[in-house]
Amino acid sequence: MKDQFDSYYAEKYTVKERNKVWENIAKKYQTIFQPFIEFINRQDPDSSGHKEMNHNYSNVLPPEKLGRASSADNSIVEPNDVATISCRIGDLVIPHAILDTGANDSLFTDNIPEYLGIKIDKKNVHKLTGAVGDSQSVGTSCNIPISIDSRKDSITVSEKEISVIPTKKNRNGNDISIMILGTK
Repeated sequence: MKDQFDSYYAEKYTVKERNKVWENIAKKYQTIFQPFIEFINRQDPDSSGHKEMNHNYSNVLPPEKLGRASSADNSIVEPNDVATISCRIGDLVIPHAILDTGANDSLFTDNIPEYLGIKIDKKNVHKLTGAVGDSQSVGTSCNIPISIDSRKDSITVSEKEISVIPTKKNRNGNDISIMILGTK
């Protein structure tokens, strides 16, 4: 990612300027992904949903130790509890799953388990509360293996319960698939 950044801005900025900007970008992403990294580190290595990883994330500094550069930006309030990642359930790639560090539970739209042939327990419904109001799930899917990978690393975590919400349509009549991964 840094190579792409450097090659794109190489003509306009000096190496020193690019490195300073890149350092700020890296610190912001580190702050955003810290809860996710902690979640991964808490996974039981003996669980069936865990795969070997090529990197150990224990050396990632907590946000409060990022130093002077992050404290200088404290006057600008930016949301840092939501990010998007690419993940996979079975053969279905979800390119923009929402990683919500403020959410207690994970959820997806009912077209996802229907496509994958995953059972939806319609007797196990949950009241859902969020920023846009309250609603209720249409059911729950259990023990869903979710793979998160890049070119070099991969991890599969097994979500014990995922709330299922109804699929909405966009203005063209196509399904809007949503996947939110809660980390609390």
